[in-house]
Amino acid sequence: MATALDRIAAGWDEQQKRPIQVLRVLCELAAQEPERLRPDIDAEQWGFLGREILGGMSRFNVPGAAGWAVDQEKVKSRMQAHWPKLEAIWERQQESIEDGLDAAGVELRPVLWSSVSAGGSPNRYGFRFDARRATRAGGSSRIGRLPRVDLEYRLQTISGNRLIQWLSNQGFYLGGRAGKVYAGINLALFLAGVLLLWGVFVAMGHATTTLDLLKIAISWTTLLGLGYLVFAWQVRLVTNRVTLAPSLLQPLASRYDDYLLELRADEAKGRNALYMVRYVADCPICGDEGQDQIYIASGRREFHGRLVGRCRRAPNEHLFSFDHVTRQGRYLRD
Repeated sequence: MATALDRIAAGWDEQQKRPIQVLRVLCELAAQEPERLRPDIDAEQWGFLGREILGGMSRFNVPGAAGWAVDQEKVKSRMQAHWPKLEAIWERQQESIEDGLDAAGVELRPVLWSSVSAGGSPNRYGFRFDARRATRAGGSSRIGRLPRVDLEYRLQTISGNRLIQWLSNQGFYLGGRAGKVYAGINLALFLAGVLLLWGVFVAMGHATTTLDLLKIAISWTTLLGLGYLVFAWQVRLVTNRVTLAPSLLQPLASRYDDYLLELRADEAKGRNALYMVRYVADCPICGDEGQDQIYIASGRREFHGRLVGRCRRAPNEHLFSFDHVTRQGRYLRD
């Protein structure tokens, strides 16, 4: 479990790195000495001390980490600063933890835990475990397993500015005032585009030279191209309830435009919300080298109108279907 959790945390792209590094060191310690997290041992022996955790931070080449575990007061203050931030990150990443542990076949469900030993001893840190398989809020949204499943997708953390973080964590409610403003802006843009196209069409009737006609044709093409960029992804989103995010919302530093916009229905409240998400999966063909190698991309001409899972190591051969509801995929090259 600890090794799987370490790998899951390594994929989180949070702005605050130190709390995640604390978690990964804790996972490493738990993998080395799992007996120290047994619930039946003495409270003075349970878990790992703050100095043990901070002492392992040198694993990440953190400047000065080698001396962090020397002064007990500094250990206490550092852990008091990092642990609450880690708990907040853990809460945000619950879905990616669930998906990652499911993909690894882990039944146990860890919960961050710290305790204060009697007599004012320093805090001890670790995990408590629940052997029951967790169920997402509102009950399981997955349909029954299909006979053939070649891989399972899981959510991966995305990074970016405040707008992207908000779309990822909170979602954009398409009802209420915000939804009406959004619809109003789109309607205004659509009407403006129609008027401009009509104006260009009228201008064609008054063109006197070939150069005038060429300029008008270029203007017409430019307006149609802008309209496609603004509205095409919204049409796909409404039709399929999931689509690749427009280029302006994709990460600039990445080679792959794999951020998605997904409509999620909240049937209890009778509303839709728009989320920005990213899915990954392990490539079953690549084996050990295929961890997190499957990303979501366009189906191109071959699978027109569909999103598919492509392996970074062989994007045209290791090709899988993508179902954002079941989060499952099938090999498409049979």
